[in-house]
Amino acid sequence: MHDGSNRARRSIGCLLVGLAFTSLAAADSADEWETLLERNGVTLSRPQDTNRAAVPSRGVTVVEAPFFDVLAVIQDIPRHVDWRPRCVESRNVQEPGQDLPLIYSRSAGTWLVADRDSIVRSVLSSNEWGRDARIAFESVVSPLAPPVDGVVRSPWVGGHYALEFLGPERTRVTYQLGVDVGGFVPDFVMRFVSQDMPIQTLVELRTQVSKTRGEYQEQVAYWQTLDGFPFAAQDGKE
Repeated sequence: MHDGSNRARRSIGCLLVGLAFTSLAAADSADEWETLLERNGVTLSRPQDTNRAAVPSRGVTVVEAPFFDVLAVIQDIPRHVDWRPRCVESRNVQEPGQDLPLIYSRSAGTWLVADRDSIVRSVLSSNEWGRDARIAFESVVSPLAPPVDGVVRSPWVGGHYALEFLGPERTRVTYQLGVDVGGFVPDFVMRFVSQDMPIQTLVELRTQVSKTRGEYQEQVAYWQTLDGFPFAAQDGKE
């Protein structure tokens, strides 16, 4: 089988394991969210309970593109540098014998703030394949990506992308992010992380999906062949 299809099969294989990845989902369901603002086609909200160290923010937008085209862009980890705000490095750091993707990413700082980096475990799950998908991520500790001199390792990062099919050319995308950036940072940096970053991420995602239409044809075609929940993706065939 072609390498592109192999990668697609490995991504889908995470769906079965993803059902056990419930810590973030449980936290989400307990929150009552309130809308803060709407900008550039993105609605931003935060939990009413803000008495926590790393309060998440949630942005929602509609991407005028097919469901699997949007999913393909989000799943292309190395190209996150093309659209995620301030992202200067993004790569898979796969552990031996481990199926769930491990991702290293680094964000550029400012003249007052050092670069930040993180390692997250990413899990793809779905209740109705082709109609919804959730890519949850949460930081982990791993020797495969040791600390970098001059870069601050964020103590905790967690969140998700959630996709919902609205039509052949319309997909609702929710992006939730909570970060403990570590160390002292100015208030304007925290405002960017909690407010501007979720909005910019979704705006740039819409642009990236539009720019890359047709570049993920093989992967999208494979996903479209799957009939329902893809149990067969774990059969080990290449």
